[in-house]
Amino acid sequence: VACPELNGPLKQSSFDLTQRVTKDMVVNYVVPRRKTVDIASRWLMGHAFMQVFGKEGDKGPKYPVVKAVKYEESPYLEIGAIWETEGTTDGVYRVHEELWLRRLEFKEYEHRMTPVYGDQKTTSFIRRIQRSQLEASELWERRQWMFPIPAFFHIELNYIEMLFRMFWDASAGSSTGAGGKTRSSATISADVHFFQRSRNISKKDIKYHQVLPLLIHGYTARITALMIQRLVDSGTLSDNDLNLDGVKRAMQGLSPLERTKIMTSVWEEVFSLSGWTGRYDDDGDGDNDGDDENAAIDIEFRSHCRLMQCVEILLILHEAVRHGDFGLIRDIIPVLPLLFWGGKSSNYGPEMLYFAWLLHPTVSTDETTRDAILKGGLVRCTTAGSSYKAIDLHQEHVNATYAHDMKNHKNSTHDIRTTFSRLAVNGNYLATIRKSVEKVFGRYQKGTHTAGDPKTDITSYALKLYKDGMPKRRPGTKAGAFDAPDIYERGQTVLLSKLPDFNDVVPYPKDAADQRLVPGTTDFDMEDAEFDWADEGERLFDVYDDDSPWGVGLGELGTA
Repeated sequence: VACPELNGPLKQSSFDLTQRVTKDMVVNYVVPRRKTVDIASRWLMGHAFMQVFGKEGDKGPKYPVVKAVKYEESPYLEIGAIWETEGTTDGVYRVHEELWLRRLEFKEYEHRMTPVYGDQKTTSFIRRIQRSQLEASELWERRQWMFPIPAFFHIELNYIEMLFRMFWDASAGSSTGAGGKTRSSATISADVHFFQRSRNISKKDIKYHQVLPLLIHGYTARITALMIQRLVDSGTLSDNDLNLDGVKRAMQGLSPLERTKIMTSVWEEVFSLSGWTGRYDDDGDGDNDGDDENAAIDIEFRSHCRLMQCVEILLILHEAVRHGDFGLIRDIIPVLPLLFWGGKSSNYGPEMLYFAWLLHPTVSTDETTRDAILKGGLVRCTTAGSSYKAIDLHQEHVNATYAHDMKNHKNSTHDIRTTFSRLAVNGNYLATIRKSVEKVFGRYQKGTHTAGDPKTDITSYALKLYKDGMPKRRPGTKAGAFDAPDIYERGQTVLLSKLPDFNDVVPYPKDAADQRLVPGTTDFDMEDAEFDWADEGERLFDVYDDDSPWGVGLGELGTA
């Protein structure tokens, strides 16, 4: 997949991969929450509200773009099937040789840095091979021209698994020991039970297209319940209005100023540091004792806040990818190591520390390079509608075409080899043909999953949460209350303990940092040669002309 805004390959000289992660980097770069995330958090609340209570013609809040890509479509090339497995190191070696040496036929490896996006297994295999080949005499064998980068879709998938592990039920990660038959509405299983989705969702059966809507609906219902509480407290809603029509009428009757005021109040109570710790200047009884370490805390309410704050990070990342907002993604990535390690994710904890490390200014030494790392992970194609998607989600959609073909056409002659041999070379042609047929007949097939209207269910769940007392913070701890774990604190502790292991494995040794310093490894002098980087766009994608983006602005990445 090519990104039209990356005009030329990245260069190895743009990175200093010998830098180590320090405690100072953790304190000043990983731990702090960026203001852009707070702004996106407030937008997300308004966006969720408008999805349920927005009237026809209403414009929802404008998405707060930090820095976004602007291209309309990503060219991509299907190179045919490679009959190797990436489940072993030897298989990965053979895939690399077939892909880069025989299929893509890149000509230069001394200065090039080629981004390779994938899940944790893919990137870890590449890093393992690079470590084992640091002293190889051939440039190709050293693999320092390969740049493994975690892909966004698999980050979302593993984040969802972490949420299920820590918030599934009252026994999941509770620090009070609550569990067994204890029920809590501050859990994902409570959402599954109310929305009657247990047939498709369980703790061990996590389907992305089923779970993401569930988390959105649970998040929106809790926001709505908190707003209902404020409308009741202000007298806007009476007991007679606590029904579907009454709530809808009251919500739609709010002026933009009133709605903003209520949402600001909700945000400060739920999504602030006080919401995470459970300690407020006013603990609910009117006494200003927020500085008292022994101040009473409503454990159940705090658990709701922690669940919503963790879900919020996932939804912000998801929306940032959809909008192509790599600037916001860059601000979210540094906090993910804490959340994954705090959520007992032994694979994606170090993986996200690696990603955050790549984006640190001491490692990626210029902003253009840091932007390029994130831009390359976004694609926009004919199946994405009006939004962007992660590069690995695009690959999953391609894989889905293989699965459908095998399910519908497999027989004694149409086997797996036939499926891969045919679809791996003609997928983009078939997509073009389908698009033309749809245009002729004037009927278009959406690439999204069909779902029912959840507005009534969300409002009903919000009313149940209100009647159960969820949005009302009360001093003191109810016996057996679900105490959601403080995964930020746990994540910081684990991260600091794992720093020596990370620094021993990931950063390059100083004496192996620059392969060009080793005599006799190359007879190619970059300073004396003129390599036509734009030619690769023409050769691989057949899109080059005088006005093509492939030939414009190469100087931005230092490749002109």
